[in-house]
Amino acid sequence: MQNFIISPITIEHLNHYGAIYAAAFSGEPWNDDWSVKDATIHVR
Repeated sequence: MQNFIISPITIEHLNHYGAIYAAAFSGEPWNDDWSVKDATIHVR
């Protein structure tokens, strides 16, 4: 079992969360064309 830490979103985390968002919504079933830059703006 892996240990995960849930942290509040902060400015320092935005690029990481933007990358996760882009990866999640660029694949199945949505297949949207998200760049990390655009996803980071959206998450922010």
